[in-house]
Amino acid sequence: MAAPAIYERLRGKGYPWKRVNDCYKNGQPKVSPDSFQYALRYTLHGVRRFQPFKTLEDLTVGLGRVDVQILAAKNGVELPNQMGTKQSDKAETLTSAVQRYNDEVKANKEHRTWCAYQNSLRHFLTSCRKTTVQQVTREDLLAFKTYCKSTKGHSDGTIFNNFLNVMVFLKWANHPTGIKSEDWPKKPKPDPEEYGEEELEAMFRVADAEERLILKSFLFSAMRDGELAHLTYGDIDFRDSIWRVRAKRQWNWKLKTEAAQRGVPVSPKLTEKIQERMEMNGKKPSDLIFPGGNGGPDVHLLRVVKAVAKRAGLDPDGVYCHKFRSTQITRWLQAGCSPTDVVRWVGHENLDTIMIYAAKVDLRNKNKRANADAASERFVEVGD
Repeated sequence: MAAPAIYERLRGKGYPWKRVNDCYKNGQPKVSPDSFQYALRYTLHGVRRFQPFKTLEDLTVGLGRVDVQILAAKNGVELPNQMGTKQSDKAETLTSAVQRYNDEVKANKEHRTWCAYQNSLRHFLTSCRKTTVQQVTREDLLAFKTYCKSTKGHSDGTIFNNFLNVMVFLKWANHPTGIKSEDWPKKPKPDPEEYGEEELEAMFRVADAEERLILKSFLFSAMRDGELAHLTYGDIDFRDSIWRVRAKRQWNWKLKTEAAQRGVPVSPKLTEKIQERMEMNGKKPSDLIFPGGNGGPDVHLLRVVKAVAKRAGLDPDGVYCHKFRSTQITRWLQAGCSPTDVVRWVGHENLDTIMIYAAKVDLRNKNKRANADAASERFVEVGD
């Protein structure tokens, strides 16, 4: 792109750049367009000023090379450096790296996930004044956290998610940030969502046999979608009805934590259906229970869940795989299972999250609620 057009694009982005050919007074050019190529318009002490530059180098020195590069990078424009080479010959711009990352996420993740990353990184590009990924520092990330809170007015949950999404991007770009544990925004306590009994029954009724097997496997095992997608027949103890979560070297799939490797007690009736399926189809212990179209793990099980939900008349946006996990945790606790057992079955490292579920279950306990209401019974109708 020609240099004059670069600064035409930058106009209106918060900096007072304008091509000289656009500068008029009383219908006539303010100065001869032949005398200089660029102009800087700004206000100092309440007085509007106009400063011409003959060359791009003069202009760069006048404002400061870093500011010029930041302006260009945020608009996808390449500027020559002092050696006459393009900026992209030295390092990829931050804007370009974000675009590549967004394209990769869009091609491999759900639409909702792509939108979330795109939105977070858009805010980061607005707040960060660095040109390349390599220039991003801990201070830039702390400033981004402040920008989200003070400028955008985001909630604690949104700030945490935006910060997390930017950190995932920087990890993808192999760029160390120096962020410390205390630098992270406060993570709000989760408010677990669950499926109601009517919703579960509606989905089970409209699902075909294969879909129903997937939905019940999600619910009864409380496994994450990646864990269920990599589950093999050999992971199931058919005698004791224990489903095991283990890493799979053949699929280069690792568990996030040591606690994630575990055994889960699952309804014997569902285990019998899985065993019948294995024998009927002549499957081996090493075979995946829910393979994808290419024979590998089905990483699109969510599509099955949403398709069933739509047929059941439910809002697909309110349906996701992890919600089965939350539902089963609650049902285990309601059935009297101890939090320490449940934390092992779901692969958590501590009781913190499970105790949030336990507190909700306690509030629904009829006996405890009756005792709580009895404390106020004496004065309920006094004065009415």
